[in-house]
Amino acid sequence: MSLIDITDWEKPGPPQLIKATGLPKVEAANGESNTWGSAWQTPNGMFFSRDVEDEDVKVSDLWKLTLDLEKNEAAFKEAGKIDAAAWHDGFSCHENIVNVTEN
Repeated sequence: MSLIDITDWEKPGPPQLIKATGLPKVEAANGESNTWGSAWQTPNGMFFSRDVEDEDVKVSDLWKLTLDLEKNEAAFKEAGKIDAAAWHDGFSCHENIVNVTEN
């Protein structure tokens, strides 16, 4: 898993690789493992869903994501189902966004 520090959105930090556990590999239609997806912060925690390449797939797994930045680890636990999407375009912030400007 990768994280990017966007504290200063004009100068984002380099990707930080985090060891991930609990998320099984899924073979994509092209034979490769599909590990792309998006995460969202909700009042009930942080959740992750994979991007799904097969347009016949209508439902995908939803995973609860727990980050331990001190140990550099991310743990995934099954949390239900979600409508499948080829591109979720979601992201999650570990802390509150304080200053947001629009262009």
